[in-house]
Amino acid sequence: FIFYFFLSNGCFSGSIEYEPVDGMKELAKNFITQNVALETDETADIQINPSDLPRQLAKCDQKITATLPKESTREKLNSVELICAGSQPWHVFIPVDVQIFTKVVIAKYPIAMDTTISESDLDYAQENINHLFNGYFKNKSEVVNFVSSHIINAGSVISKISVHRPQLVHKNQEVDLIARKNAIEVMMKGISKSDGSLHDAITAYNPSSKKTVEAIVIGLNRAEVIS
Repeated sequence: FIFYFFLSNGCFSGSIEYEPVDGMKELAKNFITQNVALETDETADIQINPSDLPRQLAKCDQKITATLPKESTREKLNSVELICAGSQPWHVFIPVDVQIFTKVVIAKYPIAMDTTISESDLDYAQENINHLFNGYFKNKSEVVNFVSSHIINAGSVISKISVHRPQLVHKNQEVDLIARKNAIEVMMKGISKSDGSLHDAITAYNPSSKKTVEAIVIGLNRAEVIS
């Protein structure tokens, strides 16, 4: 890690007291604990290497304040700024390593590509979300009945790109088109012109009216016409 600190002129002249390294470490750690929001099933591991801390900062005669650098997020937090506004002012960036762990859905067994996932295929594990760049799921119910996009190894985190919603409507296949107006509901047969998963917008051809309509997928081979 690299730290930067800035001191007023003459800070080291004469005999002075220095801020204790352990005190700065605890101040930075407590500030993170109090200001980084965690969900009920999350835990934070905060590491500060004492060798990265400055050892000759003048002892502050006022309360030291702490703040997070601009654009810091809890998933990307690598320093805390400590500020002394006393008679011998200074500020210093304390390097930190913050890892947030949470319960995420993983594959219990190897899952082949294009497999419809069941609850028995899944398990939970505590993982560092700072490393889950492709997203993750926190509940099995979010993944059940999705389809694997590639081979998923046992123990692997189920990411947002690991799975996709199953296609309920396929291009050039017959679908039930439902048209609703007020309390009236009419169902007709149509031909889908595109693939679609649940809640996807598709286009379909209605042979009866010889018109192409837009519809929303609401089930297997079923779509509701957008009025």
